[in-house]
Amino acid sequence: MNTLAENGGVIEADGGTVILSAGAKDALLASVVNNTGVIEARTVESHDGTIELLGGMTAGTVHVGGTLDASAPDGGNGGFIETNAAHVEVANDAKVTTFAATGKTGTWLIDPTDFTVAASGGDESGTTLSGDLNSSNVTIMSSTGTSPVTGGGGGGNININDTVAWSANTTLTLTAANNVNVNANMAATGNTAGLAINPNTGNGSQAASGTGAFNLSMGNTITLSGTNPSLSISGTAYTVINSLGAAGSTTGTDLQGINGNLSGYYALGSNIDATATSSWNSGAGFTPIGNPATAFTGSFNGLGHTISNLTINLPSTNYVGLFGNTGTGSVIQNIGLVGGSVSGSEYVGGLVGYNGGTVTNSYATGSVSGSEYVGGLVGGNDDGTVTNSYATGSVNGASGSTFVGGLVGLNEGSVSNSYATGSVSGARCV
Repeated sequence: MNTLAENGGVIEADGGTVILSAGAKDALLASVVNNTGVIEARTVESHDGTIELLGGMTAGTVHVGGTLDASAPDGGNGGFIETNAAHVEVANDAKVTTFAATGKTGTWLIDPTDFTVAASGGDESGTTLSGDLNSSNVTIMSSTGTSPVTGGGGGGNININDTVAWSANTTLTLTAANNVNVNANMAATGNTAGLAINPNTGNGSQAASGTGAFNLSMGNTITLSGTNPSLSISGTAYTVINSLGAAGSTTGTDLQGINGNLSGYYALGSNIDATATSSWNSGAGFTPIGNPATAFTGSFNGLGHTISNLTINLPSTNYVGLFGNTGTGSVIQNIGLVGGSVSGSEYVGGLVGYNGGTVTNSYATGSVSGSEYVGGLVGGNDDGTVTNSYATGSVNGASGSTFVGGLVGLNEGSVSNSYATGSVSGARCV
């Protein structure tokens, strides 16, 4: 027989543990755990509370409604809440909290086979998840699996299809056996708010898919705009950049300062206005990141943000762009350059002068000029890769110049699903 565990009243176990379970973890029955009432397991002195709603991971469902309260209103740390089943569905009016008034806020773990955040038709709305994050750290952990009962199963994906925004100093962790797909805006504005994205990651006995990835759709952004936000992707900590910096900076904590650590991992936490670069270095503007002697070999994820009005004016210099030279293994993605102008001599591109790594989901709209190997996005693509990218600005080669292109000037690597629409002039153009 299918099994049901249901609470519509009040359960209190402050300083203790509440477990509401229907069926064994691996049972094939369509078990259901349904909470519409109040469950409290608040912290008492140093004793944290725990609440667990457990359905079967093969065919079970947990309906999260009512109130789940493992907070610490009178001191101590917040507790732990787990909702675990093949399907976890969160009602719009559900209230879940592990908030600590003076200690560390606790965590709510959502552990299904797949999970979709959507305004309607998903497992939880973005509005509800946003409210949860203002009172708890939240971990969503998806697993793969096949149900002998339903004939289907989870693909191990997490899909963010509705806006999620929170201002508390809490962390959202998205751990998926397969893909983490972000198809809507996300914004964490708390000073120490955090985001951890872990695609292709196993969960207990459930192995990773082996092909999972983090995908941010074009036109959407992930904002981390606090004074000291945190970001990790696949277990690697990223430096979150929210400022342009100053001419000559090598701090490694602002955009210009990336030159101080060319093998680091960086992400833009917000849009950056680079108008000030027009007066830097006696009019020469921004100093390109990386050069032939020391290429950029790290990772730069724009998280869908833009850098606007960038000026680089180095007509006698080779390897010129936001990134002058990128080496093998480098990754530049999810970034847009809006307006501005870039000029150099050889290997000149709006985004990258000379590319030996990967450029994906990126674009440039400003003007670019040079003498040889000049492109709207990339000047020279040498054994590098350019995918899902475009350029729309004008590209001008000097009189008699060769290898001038709207997207890429000289390509000896791979270019796919990319385009250019700007005007191009030069002796040999593509």
